[in-house]
Amino acid sequence: GIAKDTQARTVLTKTGVGMGTMSYIAPEQVLDSKRVTPAADVWALGIMALELLIGRETMDLPPRIPKRWAPWRGNQTRVIGRRLRQSGAPDATVDAVVEVLTAMVALDPDDPHLKNFYGYLLADQGWELEKAEALIREALDAEPENGAYIDSMGWVLFRQGRFAEALDYLIDAVNRLGDDPIVLEHLAECLLA
Repeated sequence: GIAKDTQARTVLTKTGVGMGTMSYIAPEQVLDSKRVTPAADVWALGIMALELLIGRETMDLPPRIPKRWAPWRGNQTRVIGRRLRQSGAPDATVDAVVEVLTAMVALDPDDPHLKNFYGYLLADQGWELEKAEALIREALDAEPENGAYIDSMGWVLFRQGRFAEALDYLIDAVNRLGDDPIVLEHLAECLLA
């Protein structure tokens, strides 16, 4: 995030002028900077942690962000998870990311965004699927209308081989999120299963 000096008389920001480093700015921040939540900081932290773990910048990796910037929280998880897998990072790197996320959830156990982030990453890797489902369910309990969390639940159920249950969630996610290519990919994989 950008720190703010509450004592300063000079205003550095104004409508229509972006501030920050583009490679670390969350999609929802680009869409509407007035409604940015702490989730944008999780996005930036995730990108920085990934770059530290893989030892290079991630801007050359395809981000797979939807055609239009999406105004929902949670898409960051998919982008960071995909970038991690596309980086060719060794399993030890993925283990390190999981270790960091475990510590972050322990520090802030009530953050649904963080729980979804961690749960989706586990599900996408095919690891600890029961734990992934529990984390995503907790996120959904806090924000039951969040389309990204609904997609995450569909994806973890799919990864567990529970295709009929997954299909209900994935159809709901597509109805909420529209043309997000990752959500559509999840639905297509479920339909083909």
